[in-house]
Amino acid sequence: MSDREQLAIAIKAHHIKEIYGLVNCAGIASMNLFLTTPRQTIEQIFKVNSIGTMNMCAVVLPLMIRGHEGRIVNFSTIAVGWALEGEAAYIASKAAVEAFSRVLAKEVSAYNITVNILAPNPIATDLIAGVEKRKIQAIIQDRQTIKRMGEFQDILNVVRFYLDAQSSMISGQRLVLGGE
Repeated sequence: MSDREQLAIAIKAHHIKEIYGLVNCAGIASMNLFLTTPRQTIEQIFKVNSIGTMNMCAVVLPLMIRGHEGRIVNFSTIAVGWALEGEAAYIASKAAVEAFSRVLAKEVSAYNITVNILAPNPIATDLIAGVEKRKIQAIIQDRQTIKRMGEFQDILNVVRFYLDAQSSMISGQRLVLGGE
């Protein structure tokens, strides 16, 4: 995702002429205090989370513009609003995705393309597999409105909503699963 040219080559190799929906959900994190996070780790987090999202949009948008409509869903995280200690690089990379998405929504609205943000709460994925379960539960209990882990179905419901043709008046929005 961090190599825009390779993404463009992949699209051309598959002879894709139009794309209606793009869901950018790739993400990596390093649960470290900022001062103990190596520079290379910070750069990799931004390459995947921020630059990767931008690159996918750059490669797919011309195809959406050609079709005169499209939906883009970019993943962020509930942690942006929480400002969790030990996640400075990850949160900064996802905050960049949010700012990018809001601006991009305005830039492509004339083409009937929407760009929205999904900010999931903790979900049982590889991203948080190494975090102690009691730490995750404490964060959910202390900071989240709905006091449970999210499930894949919760994410799927929001993605389907954002991709739906009837959601054409919703753009530049951030939906937070679980509530902040």
